[in-house]
Amino acid sequence: MLGRGFIVPLACVSILLGATASIVVAQWPSLTIESGASDVFFGRPAAAFDQDNHLLVAYYHFVDRDLGVADLTPCGPVSIRPRISTGNIGRGACILVDTANSRQAVFWGTGDGLVAGVRYAVFASGLHGDATAGIPTMPSLPPPAGVKARLDSQDRPYVLARYASSLILARFNIASGQWGAMSLGTLDLATTGTTRSGADLAVNPEGEPVIACVSSDNRILVGTFTSGGVAWRSHAVSDLATDCDIALACDPVGAPLVMCKRSDGLHLLRFHDLGVTDQLVEPTLAAGFGTHSLAVDEVGRVFLAWRDLTTGAVMLTESSFGWHTSLVDAGVTMGNGSYPAIALNRQGLWAVAYVNAENGTLKVAGPGARLRAPGDFDCDGHVDQVDAAHLRGCLTGPNLGPPDANCTDANLDADNDVDLDDYGLLQRCLSGPIDWADPDCLLP
Repeated sequence: MLGRGFIVPLACVSILLGATASIVVAQWPSLTIESGASDVFFGRPAAAFDQDNHLLVAYYHFVDRDLGVADLTPCGPVSIRPRISTGNIGRGACILVDTANSRQAVFWGTGDGLVAGVRYAVFASGLHGDATAGIPTMPSLPPPAGVKARLDSQDRPYVLARYASSLILARFNIASGQWGAMSLGTLDLATTGTTRSGADLAVNPEGEPVIACVSSDNRILVGTFTSGGVAWRSHAVSDLATDCDIALACDPVGAPLVMCKRSDGLHLLRFHDLGVTDQLVEPTLAAGFGTHSLAVDEVGRVFLAWRDLTTGAVMLTESSFGWHTSLVDAGVTMGNGSYPAIALNRQGLWAVAYVNAENGTLKVAGPGARLRAPGDFDCDGHVDQVDAAHLRGCLTGPNLGPPDANCTDANLDADNDVDLDDYGLLQRCLSGPIDWADPDCLLP
């Protein structure tokens, strides 16, 4: 239940309750996953890291009408898994990574009134399959308006689907291969506005699903489903903005964290034994704050990816030593791409997947999504003196033959030797041991 063991470690108090600050830094270099002709090519993406630290991005392609998963390795190219033909459905997706056997499950709702139910696909070792998730209570209901999915500690998937003002929570039983629906009781959800009726799903460290939603009287409802039923806590928010969805995550001790926009700015609500801690994160976001996603790392740092409704930019706000905001991409306009999805890898590095509606590209940015830059020979995300020493040890001089097998990566200009020309290219990519190297450092 919500009150079990919600004690915040002292290391997290200064993070979650730190002073409000906003520091906008230079835009993060982004990587293109796939290009289209316009923003209508791609649906709302989902992102997750697998156990090999590969970033996986699931997305729907509206023109080809199929579902794709992009695989971004830390030191290699972007690859697109074999796509699954789905027909005219999609709109959004959820991706789950089974840490036990490297399988990825992708769930998506129809959202367009054509096909009832929730569908899923499974990708494994380059292979894939798809099926219709036959949740028992769903056949008589209309297609869901939104789907969320999370794994518990044993890699069993929970799926939350919203049908108008109703929510259905379903769980997949791996042993029987069947779906089972869980009753959430009577929830009077808000249905006015375009996004306020949304709901979010998380799983706490004990493997229990946690749900947050907005009621019709503007209260934020947070509930944990246990074996004994649903234990709900509510927080009265009479001035919740109608143009902002809520985002949910659980901190390392299991306390639900909800990010929402109020009339005075962006707030982080923490539900615990003593009630609700309400922290004003960013007062300047009283207006212009749009759809967002929330993540918390293993030490309690909070990461929020969101869109600026005024400029269309994708932004990141995080809580390390006070709240800081940085620019992810300034080129996003008001199309499908204004729905960023955030993921954290095992090192706590973030990556944000989004569609740049201005030029019709599916993109990803952030330190967790960095592919190896030219000259990053040890693949640590930086081009520094360690890499320079590697190149110096590989020097052959001009026209003196190819480098040995351990030095082929040092031939940056691909002229079959390692000389001062390669060293000059390395200098263009130097970032130092702290800043992230730019994979496009050799472009004109």
